[in-house]
Amino acid sequence: MTLPRTATRALAGVCALTLLFAACGGDDDEGSDTDDTEETTASTEAADESTEPASDETTASEPEEESTTSEGEGDPEAVAVAEAVNLTIGDFADGWVEEEPADDGSDDLDECFATVDIEATTVGEAETPTFSAATPDGQGGQVASMQTVVFDSPDTATAVLSEVSSPEFATCAQELMTQSAEGTEAALSPVVDDPPLGEESVGIAGAARLPASDGSTQDARIDLHAIRTAQVVSFTVTFDVGTTPAPAFEQTLAELYTLIAGRQAAEVG
Repeated sequence: MTLPRTATRALAGVCALTLLFAACGGDDDEGSDTDDTEETTASTEAADESTEPASDETTASEPEEESTTSEGEGDPEAVAVAEAVNLTIGDFADGWVEEEPADDGSDDLDECFATVDIEATTVGEAETPTFSAATPDGQGGQVASMQTVVFDSPDTATAVLSEVSSPEFATCAQELMTQSAEGTEAALSPVVDDPPLGEESVGIAGAARLPASDGSTQDARIDLHAIRTAQVVSFTVTFDVGTTPAPAFEQTLAELYTLIAGRQAAEVG
């Protein structure tokens, strides 16, 4: 598994917000668009020829491809717990939508953990689609993504949060973000909640400047949070892009984090 893919998925959601970030992290060169189109057409034609005898099977599997529910892996019972804790589109206000971004295969924040072997200590996990809401003028919006992990013990989960709240982790995450798209700037710092959500909650938060498709930049606020109850840890990454008043963004975070902590308590508390 990769932990948490929520970071790249949330940033991809920011890039997908209309008008501003159509070319975020990519190349808006016309030649590239042409090449991509030709390659996609050729691939589609080849796929049509190779899959023609199995057309009935392809039709039957289409509903699964359209699903944007949580994706889980690991022990079935642990996955069930993670999925029960995770947010769904029904937890958001009207105007929010969900989308399953393409997985780029990167390890994302895995490399920022120096002491905990995330893969070896994970029993089961599930991640959500990316949730987003654009402002009416299309000049910004909010993006959220989430992943819940069931570790092998509460001690391991505590050690994970200890790393997330360290300055070294914030620096690593900041570097990863600035490398994710040319022209991105970020400044992140550790956060420790007092009182905590769940049994313990920490994170990193700060500001970023993101490149827009027209060559300009847009300011954003970032919040990555880890909420723990027993051996269950929920990671969330939330971006606020544009001119949303700070209290409105903080209200969004408070509502989502309170809901997650409550679900953790119901499942394992």
